[in-house]
Amino acid sequence: MELLRSKEDVIKKFGKFYKKGTILFKEGEEGDKMFIIHQGKVKVFRIIKGVERVLAVLEKGDFFGEMAIFTEHPRSASIEVIEDSILIELTEDQLLEFIKEEPAIALKMLTIMAKRLENSNKLVENLLLKDERTQSLSAIIQIAEEMEKMGKSGDWFRFEPNSFIARAGVSLETAKMVLATIKRMGLIEVKGKNIKIVNPAKLKEFINFLLWSRTITQ
Repeated sequence: MELLRSKEDVIKKFGKFYKKGTILFKEGEEGDKMFIIHQGKVKVFRIIKGVERVLAVLEKGDFFGEMAIFTEHPRSASIEVIEDSILIELTEDQLLEFIKEEPAIALKMLTIMAKRLENSNKLVENLLLKDERTQSLSAIIQIAEEMEKMGKSGDWFRFEPNSFIARAGVSLETAKMVLATIKRMGLIEVKGKNIKIVNPAKLKEFINFLLWSRTITQ
């Protein structure tokens, strides 16, 4: 969802180019700006017990850093540019000016923030499970359900490893192992970075059975 329409004057006035690998800010730092991605991608991550955990991968149209100007709290996570990017940087006053000019921006922000809260709740659910394989299976069920709601069951979709491990709360190695197992069973197909859930109903039935089996054997 695009937060701001593509306006040359906005990009010229507030846009800034960042090279891949740039750390925009780190968890715990003070901040007085939010960012909107006009071009490129960034990853949101935290260091937990010495291990980097990717929380999300954001791309064109996404925004981040807004909580620092809304709450005046330190940054809750770190941000790294993972593709050469052009970011629109706004202070609180500048954001309010945009909202005055285009009130629909506020509604778009609320919609996106509500979706983030929903995803955070799903992540908490996954983290309450007993092991990473179970967390991965639960995340796959959630993807299948979301595809079904969008009327896209059985369609190809782009698979972003960092986004998946952020959703599941697992290591990349575990995610790859679980997906490879399901692929061998013929429940998903993989072409490059695209995945198709061959039979969503059968996949959900199989994964739910595995999740149930784990609960009664623990």
